[in-house]
Amino acid sequence: MMRKAATIAIWALIFAAPFGDRSQAQVKKYVVYLKPETVVVGPYIYLHEICDIKPTSKSFMKKLQKVRVAKAAPPGESKDISISQLRLVLRHARLENSIRQIKGPKVIRVKTGHKDITRMRIEESIGAYFREQLRGFTGEWRLEFRRIPDSTAVPMGPFRLVVQQKKPVRRGYQRVDVDVLQEDVRVKRISVGLVLHTYETIAVARRRIMPKERIRAGDIELKLVETTHLSGEPLRSLVSDSIWARVVIPEGKIITDRMVERIPDVIKGSWVELEIEAGQIRLQTRALAQQSGNCNEWIRVWVRETRRVLKGQVCGKGKVRVAL
Repeated sequence: MMRKAATIAIWALIFAAPFGDRSQAQVKKYVVYLKPETVVVGPYIYLHEICDIKPTSKSFMKKLQKVRVAKAAPPGESKDISISQLRLVLRHARLENSIRQIKGPKVIRVKTGHKDITRMRIEESIGAYFREQLRGFTGEWRLEFRRIPDSTAVPMGPFRLVVQQKKPVRRGYQRVDVDVLQEDVRVKRISVGLVLHTYETIAVARRRIMPKERIRAGDIELKLVETTHLSGEPLRSLVSDSIWARVVIPEGKIITDRMVERIPDVIKGSWVELEIEAGQIRLQTRALAQQSGNCNEWIRVWVRETRRVLKGQVCGKGKVRVAL
């Protein structure tokens, strides 16, 4: 019985040995030769870009093309990949059993290829953006670039520039962002600081104008002046006699909306036409305005005949209506 069992075990070993060798022979082993330096396009570094294999195999190379090693450095910059990092990537990709040996440097220098965008190209895109935004502007304008790179590295391949701005276009200093898009995906953002210089034909005082003084057409003139750093909105046309100065306006000063205000329909201290309504009875007299006000506003007036103060509604230029 023991002899029979030993015979069966021997024959089992004889038949199992060839099949075991054959299964091991089916797994083909490759030698990986690492490149000391290489250039990639990005945005990722793939395994086939940093090494060669022997013996050559198209099927195995296709597997390497799908293995992502790391994210590529910014355009024009480099990133180092170590052998230990590469072994870890092979283990995650389940390719370590297919590698017999890894030869080459301990660190691979991987540089991201780039294309330079010149300052002229950036300025042209910003200029086109401002021309579109200032289409209805009647004055003159120019751009002064304060902070802009001479050149900017971007990934290889076709791209387009799109100008973005968080706040609306305004006079003076402002910042804009130029996005570099490849296949509608932003690959880089360039921040630019600039000054928008504006020149407009606006109203300038011909003489010194005092507060509460009515501004007439002869008191101002239209001039082409720079309004880049102007605070407030300037008057761009000859005004009528319906406004007066809020503050002292020196001669030659640009007149803005903050310096003037509309003359009220009723001025405090002036005599007004008072219309008193009591049912079907209407009475007209004169009263002294205790407050200033415009149409539909309520003010107090002093009636001379009765020496009483009434509250009425402004209904026109120098007119107040009181309902009893």
